[in-house]
Amino acid sequence: MSNKLNPREVGKSTRECLYDKILLSWELEYSSVTFDVRLGCFKEFCTTHSIVVEQGSNPKDFDRKVNIMRRSGHLMYFVYRRVHDSKAKSLFYFLRNAAAHADFGRKKPGRKNFVCFQHIYNGKVKMMGQIPESLFSQFVDALASTKKA
Repeated sequence: MSNKLNPREVGKSTRECLYDKILLSWELEYSSVTFDVRLGCFKEFCTTHSIVVEQGSNPKDFDRKVNIMRRSGHLMYFVYRRVHDSKAKSLFYFLRNAAAHADFGRKKPGRKNFVCFQHIYNGKVKMMGQIPESLFSQFVDALASTKKA
């Protein structure tokens, strides 16, 4: 994902998901609510679909985890830096930033289309990930299910 990603390459439904379910939801609601990954179906969804979500505690740790994901052949992963009180809220925050700054695109490793994210701020990678485009909306719904009532 070192090349600049082209957001126009992702499908219309993915762009709509990024705008409606992430960007608008963050701006109108999620920035002021609490999330808990023990709630909802997020952990189960990630386990079922072999999606790895890791947190990097510092730049070296982050880079190390991204390299491990790439070498291990994990096709579905997100690695991010924690900035909020929960994994889910931090992940939403970076997905929101990726949506707002068009830091996403499509690539095709094998026969599936993947939506890829690479959010960089001040020259530092803050979040990187990829997931099959066909699972992206479900991933976002599962992440949203961790919102505390």
